[in-house]
Amino acid sequence: QPYVLINKQRRTPINYMEQCVMGYGGLRGAVAFSLVSLLDEEHVPAKDAMFTATFILILFTVFVQGVSIKPVVELLHIRRYEPSKKSVNQEVHEKMMEHITAGI
Repeated sequence: QPYVLINKQRRTPINYMEQCVMGYGGLRGAVAFSLVSLLDEEHVPAKDAMFTATFILILFTVFVQGVSIKPVVELLHIRRYEPSKKSVNQEVHEKMMEHITAGI
């Protein structure tokens, strides 16, 4: 099973379909953009074409995958995050951090 390592230390395991959705929602081309930006035009004459292709790919993933992620999650019946009630400790900690950052 490919997801054994990911769930080794987790209380609630991430199943294979959830991992597929995580991959589908990915980084949206950040690595590809940084790599194509580092190309030297002297060594790679087609840098402009590669940059354009990478940018189009990033736009595609942002808009098409971004718009379609919710239907994919619903289609695969992936459980969604349900916010739980905060403990007293969490409430006190949040208020303390708000006061500290307001004072800074």
